[in-house]
Amino acid sequence: VPLAEDKIEGPETRLTFLGIEIDSERQIASLPSTKLSKIKDELRKWSSKKAATRRELEKLLGLLNFACKVIPQGRCFLRRMFDTLSIANKKHHFIRLNVGFRSDLAWWST
Repeated sequence: VPLAEDKIEGPETRLTFLGIEIDSERQIASLPSTKLSKIKDELRKWSSKKAATRRELEKLLGLLNFACKVIPQGRCFLRRMFDTLSIANKKHHFIRLNVGFRSDLAWWST
């Protein structure tokens, strides 16, 4: 089986696997800086929104849900966001962002 040289990493104590940086020396998992900056940019955009489509909300929740792989306590700050998502049935329907959603968004922004 031929190996793709650009896909081979190691041996190293820090590598990225499935979008998560793993450091075996310090025993930590973290988000790569590119993913972290993407999440911060999205949160800045969402801080001023009053309403959004279901599709936009799904995209944001997908990013934050991925971040929960390394921020497990973040999962409980997605609950009200998912509750807000359930209001709309179709992807193009607009959803008004309520106080609970904004509170959870504020937690993620800190």
